Amino acid sequence: MSRLFAIAAVFALSGCAAMSTDWATVQPPGDKPAQQEAQAKAETAIRATLTDPDSGKFQNWTPVYKTFGGPLVNQPVWAICVDVNGKNQYGGYAGFRTMQAAFKNGEVGDEPDAISEMKFGCPAATDSTRH
Repeated sequence: MSRLFAIAAVFALSGCAAMSTDWATVQPPGDKPAQQEAQAKAETAIRATLTDPDSGKFQNWTPVYKTFGGPLVNQPVWAICVDVNGKNQYGGYAGFRTMQAAFKNGEVGDEPDAISEMKFGCPAATDSTRH
C-alpha cells in the first residue's frame, strides 16, 4: 500500500514543475487577421449559431486582440468580440449579448468553444453606438 502511495505521489508532484513560458511574448498561430476580414469571418460563424441566422444584428466590434484559451486551451489565439442580437424561437429579438470568435491560422476555429458568449473579458469596442 505504501508503495502505491509513493508512486502516486511521484506522479502528482511531477506536474508541479514551474512553467517558464513568458505568455506576453507567445504569439497565436498564424498572422493577426485584418479587422475587416476578422469581422466578416466572425459574423458568418456567429450567424451559423443563431436560431434565425438572417435576423442577426451586429454592433460594437472590438479590435482583433490576443487572448488565451478559446479553441486551444491555455494557448494564445487571436479573437474579436461583438454584441449580437437575434430572434429566438418565438420570433422576438432576445437582446444583445457579447460574443467572441477565436481564430486559429486566420480562420474561426472549428472547436466547440471557438464561438462563445462572453460575460466579461473583451476589450473596449471600436464604436460605442447602442441601438
